[in-house]
Amino acid sequence: MKKFLFGVLCAALFSTVSAADMSPETIGDNLFQIRPKALVDNIGSDGGDQSYFRLTTGVPSGCDYQLMYFNSSTPTGKSMFAMLLQAQATGIPVTSVRYSIVGNTCQVNMIGIGNSSPGYSD
Repeated sequence: MKKFLFGVLCAALFSTVSAADMSPETIGDNLFQIRPKALVDNIGSDGGDQSYFRLTTGVPSGCDYQLMYFNSSTPTGKSMFAMLLQAQATGIPVTSVRYSIVGNTCQVNMIGIGNSSPGYSD
């Protein structure tokens, strides 16, 4: 019995959440939130006002190419871009992303980085 419980405990401790298991939480009309606790895989810009990022896990299947877009010409967008750069450079996880889906594009309006976020429990 002890071996069985030890095996169950080890499986629970070392299991990971796949992107397929990360279902978005609906928080409003066409407004969703994910809490991936994932690292920033890459960041880029389309040369205009739109910038994008990809997380290592947790991006919903509704986002084309698993990219999440935001307008980086606004003060909020500039702040998000700086936070994403910091998260990528230091390995700090993204803990919360709010977005809407326009066509097949995920448009981000809020991100959170750190080891935890409001309403998030490990």
